[in-house]
Amino acid sequence: MKTRIGGFNWIKKTTIRLTRDKSTSTSRVFYHGDPSRDNNFWVYPREKALITPRWDTYNADDLCNNYTYVETIAFGIWAYRCNGHGTASGGGLSQDQAQFSTSTSRVFYHGDPSRNNNFWVYPREKALITRRWDTYNADDLCNNYTYVETIAFGIRAYRCNGHGTASGGGLSQDQAQFCTRKKG
Repeated sequence: MKTRIGGFNWIKKTTIRLTRDKSTSTSRVFYHGDPSRDNNFWVYPREKALITPRWDTYNADDLCNNYTYVETIAFGIWAYRCNGHGTASGGGLSQDQAQFSTSTSRVFYHGDPSRNNNFWVYPREKALITRRWDTYNADDLCNNYTYVETIAFGIRAYRCNGHGTASGGGLSQDQAQFCTRKKG
């Protein structure tokens, strides 16, 4: 049963990341949602464009499978809190999509591994279809990319060229949303 937790007032940040709770020394707890919003994410009505697609969704179950309803915000937007997961794959993400690694022997990539680490940049007036891999501004997601092509309707494809650390693209190690590949 989803329960209501009240009294939250957030400021939207234009930055779905998984984060790790640093307070656990022997076990890791992974979260969906914005760490600056207490691991909350917002669910939008389908007719509205996602303002912060990395943290927000059209269907809570697509993002997380362990959440609590927090409150209804303006314009039919609902706030939910991720309650945490014992593994990075909590919430239906595969281990490769879990977007967390502390290994230094890997190259980190933004973008969809099934699309050769490509990500798509949408015009602001269009809703993002694949919020894990797509964005409205390439620089918000990655700082080492190459333009590939314009697909259709103003949607542009870019390829992440890889990063030696998970912080490539301005993200902290704990906030990294990357697919990983071993070097070599």
